[in-house]
Amino acid sequence: MPSCSSSIAGSFLRDCLNSNGGTNEIKIKAWDSTLTGIAVTSGQGTMSGGALSGWKTFECEPETSVSNDDGTTDAPAGTTVYDQTITYINNKLKASFRNTLNSLHGMRVHVLVKDENGTIMLFGYERGMITSASGATTGTAFNERNGYSVTFKGREKQPKVFVTNAWTAFIDA
Repeated sequence: MPSCSSSIAGSFLRDCLNSNGGTNEIKIKAWDSTLTGIAVTSGQGTMSGGALSGWKTFECEPETSVSNDDGTTDAPAGTTVYDQTITYINNKLKASFRNTLNSLHGMRVHVLVKDENGTIMLFGYERGMITSASGATTGTAFNERNGYSVTFKGREKQPKVFVTNAWTAFIDA
């Protein structure tokens, strides 16, 4: 359990205006309850060994997919929970993705997100994430999307973990 503090460490200066929004790519792997090969210190994680392999890459169309990590504290209960949500958009109705989606609904996963700034984050670190919702739509007009939306949800006791490994270190299964 983290210790409580009555101070804020350091100052936070206004940063440069060069931080683009958007999710560039995500990788998904079956959740490992033992957290083998994942070392986390002060919110930064480094992965090694088996934690680097077995990932499946889901490419993201620009400006479609999003990840959120919202913290909520309940003072009377003395708890803080981080609700983690990732919404992935796949722009094509295909049987192969339908089959993958069918499998995802029945499993707990770790999800790596690489944003448009190249930052890599691990969601579902300790408790994993589930596919809580999905949808397949044909659209109604020629200019509307024909594809899938997938929502991954998790509830963690700490925020997402910033990963120090290079994106290329994570090997697809």
